[in-house]
Amino acid sequence: MSHKSLKILLVHDGPGNGPEIRDLLSKTDLAQFELDQVSTDVAFRGFRRNYYGVCLIDSAVNGIWILQESQRIGFATPTIVLTSNSAYEVLSAMRHGAADCLVREALTAGALEESICVVLEGARYKESRAECARRYLGLLENSSENIYTHDLQGNATSLSRALEQLTGYANEEICNTNFCKMLSPECVELVWKRILRMLADRKPCAYEAIIMTKEGKSIPVGVTMHLVYWKGRPVEVQGIVRELGLQIPAASAFTESDHVSRVILTI
Repeated sequence: MSHKSLKILLVHDGPGNGPEIRDLLSKTDLAQFELDQVSTDVAFRGFRRNYYGVCLIDSAVNGIWILQESQRIGFATPTIVLTSNSAYEVLSAMRHGAADCLVREALTAGALEESICVVLEGARYKESRAECARRYLGLLENSSENIYTHDLQGNATSLSRALEQLTGYANEEICNTNFCKMLSPECVELVWKRILRMLADRKPCAYEAIIMTKEGKSIPVGVTMHLVYWKGRPVEVQGIVRELGLQIPAASAFTESDHVSRVILTI
């Protein structure tokens, strides 16, 4: 795998570590690299330069502490930690934000190259996902459609600006509120059956609902919803709400046998 001018920060305990890492890097297929080295006692000088492609921490005594401090000050570079052959140390490093760990005593050029390539690819994928999320949220916020999302536990995660205007609620007021708290009690089981059926069938579904605005106004709407996937697995439900302008039927008329499920939904 080729990288143009890959900037690498090495944080290490003493002068003996740097040449060894540089020698291993020179034996890899990394086309070009620039290796900056700092000792652990002045590591923050390197962390202030947040332009590295990858960071290596090689400190038998202070490695985990340095990793924690780098995370605390917002050092966003993916970090590989060299550890002893200790499961506890590896787990501790991963728990504190390491992108990968390599056993110091078994370190080879091949293992180092593979680890660097994997964390770089992971960082690129993460940034790509973040960019997609930013674009999606921009579209959602500015859409003229009444759109909402909630997770598979029913916790609201977003409302479009149009739906905010329709309901009178701002995103921050409604997000992380479970929809069960927003439904009339007799409708909770019915709506969950629709969601569970959608999860089983992997097909969109529709129902009619009555939205109760923040001011207490009742608005009949039609709701269509579908699953949102990540890495091939459903992670959220997205719905589109349309005003129906119909007469509100009595709650007793809502039954699971309706062709389109009808529920009272309080947002």
